[in-house]
Amino acid sequence: MPTLKETVSDFLAQERIAVVGVSRDGGQAANLVYKKLRDAGYRVFPGVIRLSRPGWRRFRRKVLQRNQMRINGIMDNGVLMRSMAGLMGHVKQACTRNLRASFFQRPGAKEATTV
Repeated sequence: MPTLKETVSDFLAQERIAVVGVSRDGGQAANLVYKKLRDAGYRVFPGVIRLSRPGWRRFRRKVLQRNQMRINGIMDNGVLMRSMAGLMGHVKQACTRNLRASFFQRPGAKEATTV
């Protein structure tokens, strides 16, 4: 079994690190970890990406519309599930576009902005 020192060295040997718990407000402990790793030269990414408020409202409205269509008999459960899977895929894609762009960016290239 590896020692704690070996485990930490293996972890810090990574070029890219995701930090869970990073928040838009600066008071979170994860923000300090994020900044320290970034300042040390690591490519650091937030572990959780959140929807913007308007994006969340659109998503919720579409979910409620589809559920109402199911209740009214316009859509059966199978179609609802496929529709919801499509919505979820779209949301995941939209929320991580800038993150993915910066993650797969060549080292030394101009950084992509994340929203």
